[in-house]
Amino acid sequence: MIRNKEQAALLDLMKRIVKFFDDNDIKYYLFAGSAIGGLRHGGFIPWDNDIDIIMDHDNYYKMLSLSDSLPWDDIEMIGPENSDLYYRPYVQFSNKRDTSFLRSGMYNVGECMGTLIDVMCLDDIPSDKLENYEKDFLIYQEILNDVFTYNKRIGQYRDDYYAAYDRKQEIGKRKLIEELKEEVEKYAAEDCDECVVRFWGRRIRNYKKEWLDDVRYVPFEDMQLPIARKTEACLRLQYGYNWYMVPEAAEQETHNFVVNHELSNNNYFEDLSHFVDWKEARAVMDGRKKSNIEFLNKSIPLSKTNNKIMIFRLIGKCGLKTKHDELIKLYEDGQYDEYISRFDEIMGNLKSFENQKLSDFNVDKNLFCKLMAALVFRGRYYDAEKAARFIFGEKWADEAGQSEEMTFLRSVLDMVEAYQDQEYDLLKERVEIIGEEIGKTIPDYVRAVFALQQNGLVDKSEQELLQLCDGILEIMPENYDVMKVKGDLLAESGREAEAKAHHEKVYYNSRNGLDVLELDRRYSFADRYAIYNEKDL
Repeated sequence: MIRNKEQAALLDLMKRIVKFFDDNDIKYYLFAGSAIGGLRHGGFIPWDNDIDIIMDHDNYYKMLSLSDSLPWDDIEMIGPENSDLYYRPYVQFSNKRDTSFLRSGMYNVGECMGTLIDVMCLDDIPSDKLENYEKDFLIYQEILNDVFTYNKRIGQYRDDYYAAYDRKQEIGKRKLIEELKEEVEKYAAEDCDECVVRFWGRRIRNYKKEWLDDVRYVPFEDMQLPIARKTEACLRLQYGYNWYMVPEAAEQETHNFVVNHELSNNNYFEDLSHFVDWKEARAVMDGRKKSNIEFLNKSIPLSKTNNKIMIFRLIGKCGLKTKHDELIKLYEDGQYDEYISRFDEIMGNLKSFENQKLSDFNVDKNLFCKLMAALVFRGRYYDAEKAARFIFGEKWADEAGQSEEMTFLRSVLDMVEAYQDQEYDLLKERVEIIGEEIGKTIPDYVRAVFALQQNGLVDKSEQELLQLCDGILEIMPENYDVMKVKGDLLAESGREAEAKAHHEKVYYNSRNGLDVLELDRRYSFADRYAIYNEKDL
């Protein structure tokens, strides 16, 4: 459902671009928030106001080759390959008849300042070259954008940036940009098992190539648009295992755009140029950028020290050393809620643990392993995974063979992955590994068993499944994922009134966007996202 003028303008632009891609046999996927929108909302995320597209090298450069022969006079396609002033490392399509641009990004000098859509290229990389790629890409990105520093990680590559900056003075920006881009694209596709989206992101993520080797289609407003075959795996990497959950209101991020659908951005820029000396402004910002990168480099050791101090404070406040035996007893007695509550301060400050080694703080890591298990037993395996990643590092799963609790967490997340990817034969194997005795305390186990029953892969009666649901709901009465399964079971048995009552609770209270979308299509409930409607659309 289109909810505001920005989404209406975006959809109109998207339809024109889709036709252009189809007419020229250009393969593309919706990505990131746009892919979530298609899967979780059947279109735009209600509060979102952009569209993200990705494509591989061949299609990306085929698209660029057509930039001078677009079938419209009111749409432009701008990228660093065809503009000396554009500063983003990917292409944007922009409507020249309106004005819509990020408040922090007004230095396009008149280009791509209308309603716009991002199109990003996939770079192939070997899995053991991610660090090399990150450095090459950050240097490329920051030289390309010479007006402000975007990525704080550039601080660790200060000397490389200064060397590139000096070379820019010698050979010119355009020639240097081409050299730097060759470094970013230097890996042969046949030597690569992963890929990276060339995006202006603060964190570079590497995706398995097989996740993106084919497309499938999802509803997007009144269209059917392509997403990658294993989009769910990509989304888990980008947003975590709970990518399908609707964020709390305070976490619903909207891009901060300047928008005027009645004013051509060319007219806007011409008016602005009467008041701004762009050459002087860019020179001042260029100097500020060098100073900022110097500051970022100097702040790295200070930031690490501050984080260590923060961690020591949290460890002391939570009593991880002074109350060790008391904590172990809470866990062994099955008092998981109380055990978890002792770690609230740490869970609320997990960022402090990033890039730190728990072994440096002389704390029993077994306490944290038990925290992961306690979180899983309370249906919070996404928090458990997040904690494991921050406390034990990105390769936290290596701990799985060293402790029973971490092995347990890995088994549950393996099951979650198979469930999200709808790989039912694999899901059956992983459900059997967990077993019903433990599984009956885990909400996603109930959902997994129900999915297997629906696909004829397990022999469970309606009564057995209802007992599993009731067992979870007795411990976690507001677990709406399990309540949704119970509603489905009641509907199958013809108890429609009871089923609708359960589903209505789910629709208005659950943060599971996939369930909400399914129920939205099944019932005529009042619009869950009505708050985002704009009356004068």
